[in-house]
Amino acid sequence: MAEEKDFYEFLGVEKNAKIAVIRRAYYKMALKLHPDRNENKEQATKDFQKLALIKETLFDEKKRKYYDRTGEVDETSDNFESSYEYWRARYARGTVDDIEN
Repeated sequence: MAEEKDFYEFLGVEKNAKIAVIRRAYYKMALKLHPDRNENKEQATKDFQKLALIKETLFDEKKRKYYDRTGEVDETSDNFESSYEYWRARYARGTVDDIEN
């Protein structure tokens, strides 16, 4: 994983892929990147941890929507729900009328 790819590109799936397709791609990649199957254990461990983050993000509907909208993952938050609700409450969704005004 020398270059930073977005999660979908890394798994080799389309952004609008169904969860079953993402899950299948994840499991194939997990077998390929598992540290026990690679000589460079240090890099394989980093790649496998990145894959775990991808799984955590794309397998959860709310986290996936947030990632799709922003391209970011809040890795520092232990409680995604409270962080998401906090920012949703603080910043209302913008509408076309808001933009035009």
